[in-house]
Amino acid sequence: MSLKVDIKCNQCDFVMVLKIGQGSEPHQPHIFDCPNCDMPITIAVKKNKNIADFVECIENSSFPQKHELKNPMEIGKHIICLHSGFAYTKEMYHSPFGAIMTTTMGIQKLHKFIEKRWPSVFEKKSFDGLKIIDSANFFDVHNCESIWKNIIKPYNVWGRKNQNVEKFDDLKNKYIKERKKYVPRVNVSNHNELYYDFFSSMFYPLFNEYYTTINNAIIEAKNTNIESFKGLIEFYRENRWENAQEQFIQNSSNYFSLVTEFAQMRVYARTTDSEIDELIVGSKNFDQTKQFYGNTYEYIADECIFLVGIFNLINGRNFDQLASCNLNKFINDFNKEKRISCVSQHEEFKKILSEMNGTLRNGSHHASIRRVEEILFYRPGGTGAESEIPYSKYLYLSNRLMILSTVLFCLEHKWLSRSL
Repeated sequence: MSLKVDIKCNQCDFVMVLKIGQGSEPHQPHIFDCPNCDMPITIAVKKNKNIADFVECIENSSFPQKHELKNPMEIGKHIICLHSGFAYTKEMYHSPFGAIMTTTMGIQKLHKFIEKRWPSVFEKKSFDGLKIIDSANFFDVHNCESIWKNIIKPYNVWGRKNQNVEKFDDLKNKYIKERKKYVPRVNVSNHNELYYDFFSSMFYPLFNEYYTTINNAIIEAKNTNIESFKGLIEFYRENRWENAQEQFIQNSSNYFSLVTEFAQMRVYARTTDSEIDELIVGSKNFDQTKQFYGNTYEYIADECIFLVGIFNLINGRNFDQLASCNLNKFINDFNKEKRISCVSQHEEFKKILSEMNGTLRNGSHHASIRRVEEILFYRPGGTGAESEIPYSKYLYLSNRLMILSTVLFCLEHKWLSRSL
């Protein structure tokens, strides 16, 4: 579904026609540059099941008078396409039909993934033929920010404070009830499965691919040397897990507070869509997202401490012994990039870690990154030659790292929260 709304820039009085494709969150903010004066404009789509969806002017925007309106069917920069679930090609970005065509083509691409995950949804019945489905129900997690705040985050806090089982069961039941509004089955039989179901639903199918690969490596490491594997688990429980959980929760809370911004490229990150270099996102809330990639990079680099222990076991060594040094040196003397490079020597981990861009991380963390229209410019260490990346690609890579971080978090929860 898409909305049309006329908006005026309060700074220069330029009037534009917004064509907005909608996502699954009840509140969908969009920040974009006025095509006339370049000042940022903020609007938001408000969804409500009881009333018609509407657009609210938030900052530097207002609704124009009738005599100020422009032709909504005339191609030009006064036409701006926004979307809370997809990105646009350059041709579609200023097209009167950009939002509806992009939504239609995007949903068509998703059907093969939905059919694989929910085959029963596509079953034919003799009296009505093929079922008509709302693809967003089965591919997205509706109200994911609310689920995060009210169920997943409390579950983590209570788990670390050893709250009673009844509280966890209440969260589980609340989660199942919420998800059953949109999907026929929720694969959660106990509260320990909340993390996996939530994140695998949010980031299917890439989450599942990463999870299977790394979990298989963990099983191989356990079977290679069970005693040293137990040593790794105990070491991680005592020295790293509590900090790792806190780091993940903080970073994920940032992600979910900006979930519709990241959602513009999430579908491409989830499905490993390689045709992204020419895509443009409508909302460009870079002031709020510019630290996210670097923070997620930091988290994953720290979790390489766990992965290198697995890597050591697979290669026939004790968990704390690398080929050329011990784990203590790896933790204290190896920088983030060197940790990733070391773990990437394992072929399966190499593929998963291949999109870890240390120069992009350094650029954001040294405050040497800036946006000019569709492009981000950054200096790898705050100095030196300037590199560039489309903002859409930045959001894509941020989603890819977010998916990997959720996989590592879920796997640590699985292996560290139980007796072997």
